[in-house]
Amino acid sequence: MDADLKALIELQEADSRILEIEREKENLPKAIEELRQEVVTSLAEYEALTAEIEQLEARLAAIRQEQEEEEGRLAHTQERLPHITTQKAYYALLKEVETSERALEALRQEGEEVNGELAELRSRLEEVKSGMAEEEAVFEERKAEMEAQFSHLDEELAALRQRREEAVAAVAPQALARYKRIASRRAPLVVVPVRDGRCTGCHIKLPPQLFVDVKRNDGIHLCGQCQRILYYRGEEG
Repeated sequence: MDADLKALIELQEADSRILEIEREKENLPKAIEELRQEVVTSLAEYEALTAEIEQLEARLAAIRQEQEEEEGRLAHTQERLPHITTQKAYYALLKEVETSERALEALRQEGEEVNGELAELRSRLEEVKSGMAEEEAVFEERKAEMEAQFSHLDEELAALRQRREEAVAAVAPQALARYKRIASRRAPLVVVPVRDGRCTGCHIKLPPQLFVDVKRNDGIHLCGQCQRILYYRGEEG
């Protein structure tokens, strides 16, 4: 194989993989942030549930206080009944008793409703809390994996850049200049293989003589359509 062509293929392979790695590295922080958002969403629900529970607990405490006060009023009114001497005053006190009893019944019902809501919210809170623990564990595990992957990609990237420098050094200046010109228009694919008699960059069928020339891999040949550098890598099954 022509030395310049071989070096240009190496350069293309290095550039292609470098681009892939840079994209992977760019996407890793996004993936970590997406995982973090799952934990943040659960935390927000946990905090909202906690706040709602606290409000209901405060309301329940207020209901109990109101019940105690109403029960005190009722007891006081009932204590006065035996000492009433007039029918009018007696019926007035009976009305107060009925009012207190209705108020107590309303408070009792509201208390039951609040207790029911609290039971549901506390159950949901436990579910969210359990889910948060699992999500946090998964997040930390995946984060560690991604950070290790990031480190591995950095190592591979350093090796590829070294490989690229070696390929650049092995290419004649004129051939390298041509590579750069084509890259400015056709990146990321500059050097492409021929498959089934076609350029794999633009998929046009090559003229028979050009295909024969490319198969020899004895020099730099360009696709007449896209102007990419062509090479042949053997028969494919």
